[in-house]
Amino acid sequence: MPERTGFWRRAVAFVIDGLIVCLALQCVAIIAFPLSNARVQASSGIERVFCRKLTAPPPGIAMPIDFEANFATDCRWSILGFDTAHTITVGRFTRDGNTTKTVSITVLANDQGVPIRGLSLNLLLGPLFVLFRCWSDGQRGSPGRRLCGMRLLVAVDGEDISPPRAVLSLRYLVFVLPGIPIWLLDFYAGLYPSFALFGGPFIPIMIGSITFAWMAAIWASLAIIRRRDAFYDIAAGTVVRRAAQQRPIRSDTR
Repeated sequence: MPERTGFWRRAVAFVIDGLIVCLALQCVAIIAFPLSNARVQASSGIERVFCRKLTAPPPGIAMPIDFEANFATDCRWSILGFDTAHTITVGRFTRDGNTTKTVSITVLANDQGVPIRGLSLNLLLGPLFVLFRCWSDGQRGSPGRRLCGMRLLVAVDGEDISPPRAVLSLRYLVFVLPGIPIWLLDFYAGLYPSFALFGGPFIPIMIGSITFAWMAAIWASLAIIRRRDAFYDIAAGTVVRRAAQQRPIRSDTR
């Protein structure tokens, strides 16, 4: 059997496809940012970032009475001279010996620097990336995979074929499962930023979600480094092979 594609080749393809999705969201933000009065923004991808310190947190950000925020930062994102995002970060930085602790929240802001409620397209980056990969793997492969000379395949009757839709759906469902809890928390925090998220049950839930996602990522990475199938490929029976090492491929659109 031909060897599986190595870690670095797959990592480069992953980054290329991620940048494509980021740039697509930025193109949407270039149009949506001015039309929505900054209520639709995107700050991911390749852009110019300009940040300045504020002397005091702007009005409109709810903070506990005893919070005592000691920093506030105003940041604008732009690409080719077009604004795509404007955010304000407010928080508290404390130092105890060699230990530092930072608690902060980031809110969207309009052109006047007034905090507003809106949608950051960054929250859609993960879902859109998965949908883009799932769709393109059912075709000839994503641009990243093609540029890096690889393709996602499934073996049927000793022959490599393009994965059917059901196989792709299963693969990417298992792929996203470890990240769903942390994405839901990020989505909620993005829509409803509040210092209340740093108390109560949110902290252990967030720590548990991050730990679970990182363990899954490390598990999959170690398998790929050892030229074995990641857990989501094992679940779907798929394999990522270099184009030069593929056996004859036939398509299957079932």
